[in-house]
Amino acid sequence: LQRLDREKSFNQSLYVKTGGNYCFAILEKEGKRIYDIISFYDAANILKDEFKNAEDKLALNTDSIFKNHFQEKNKGAKTLFLLKQNDIVYLPQNGEEVILDTESPLFKGFWEDKNKIANSIFSVVKFSKKQIYFIIHTAAKSIENKVEFGSQNCYEIINGISIKDKCIPIKLNRLGGVIEVNGEKWKK
Repeated sequence: LQRLDREKSFNQSLYVKTGGNYCFAILEKEGKRIYDIISFYDAANILKDEFKNAEDKLALNTDSIFKNHFQEKNKGAKTLFLLKQNDIVYLPQNGEEVILDTESPLFKGFWEDKNKIANSIFSVVKFSKKQIYFIIHTAAKSIENKVEFGSQNCYEIINGISIKDKCIPIKLNRLGGVIEVNGEKWKK
């Protein structure tokens, strides 16, 4: 437990549990992906300080605040993206050429082919330190505990490929169509 410091508090002896991770950062340094996390408690403190010091409180962008935090913490690294629990990622197959350029004429066809990409979409389940675990988006819950998906009931590696090393963040609409790839929104 850690003491909760607030300027105005009715209870000066309030303590909170500092565990629980808020987000997992995937950064790039010297051509390699590196990883970092931030706890919910630390994330709340960073946002509290940013909010207190901001001139335009409505214009705060939490993603950019945390991207900057991770870049300052990991000198020389560039934050590629942040993952939180239940975020969706696409895992390219071995040798698959993924079209990330929204201006490419092949982009729309690649990402709209639901049959092709459906078996490579995963959801973030949990993470700690340098590990992050995913589950295929079609699985709601394992049938038999610790058998179907391994000891953590989720995947870290599929077919010898570390998901965190190759994944691309995507967002889906309610019908399962891809609406954002690698932070880039696109129009159909």
